[in-house]
Amino acid sequence: MKKKLVIAGAVIVLLVVLLFPMKSYKDDGGSIVYFCLSNAYHITKIKTFGNVGQTSTIKEGWRVELFGKEVYYNIDREYPAGQKDWSEGNFTCYFNAIITEINEDSIVLETTEDAMGTIRRNTPVAFDPAEVLAEQTVQELSVGDAVRVMYNDKRIRVENPLWLEVVFAVYSLDEDGKPR
Repeated sequence: MKKKLVIAGAVIVLLVVLLFPMKSYKDDGGSIVYFCLSNAYHITKIKTFGNVGQTSTIKEGWRVELFGKEVYYNIDREYPAGQKDWSEGNFTCYFNAIITEINEDSIVLETTEDAMGTIRRNTPVAFDPAEVLAEQTVQELSVGDAVRVMYNDKRIRVENPLWLEVVFAVYSLDEDGKPR
């Protein structure tokens, strides 16, 4: 009986040692990796800096790996660096779309893929170009242009088309779907 208790105790101690979470900071803008000695898991809280067109952006999200295989990856927020206050609580998302109509008080688009937030593919969306926070990004747009729209996912009016109340920036896309 004593032998079984000793073995059970040793197994528990070994599991604790092998699975105990440790933390490591990456040099990519602030990502944190949680891992264990046995490499059974790696959980990364992503915070990276990158560029979208002429603007530096920050991406935040999660990545989970079990036994070296990625089982979850999601970038759930993206916002211009230095403009975190724009996002009103970091609810900045983006989608790619084609401009279908330009009026004096609105730009109407149709999404070409599921958005990073709640908007789905082939959804008509509109916003007021005069209200875009980075107003220089809406200059010289025309019908048929492919664009990326950065917006606040928590500030959408349900209308037809959906109305984006807070748009941070609109970037033209090149032939490869990358912001210019």
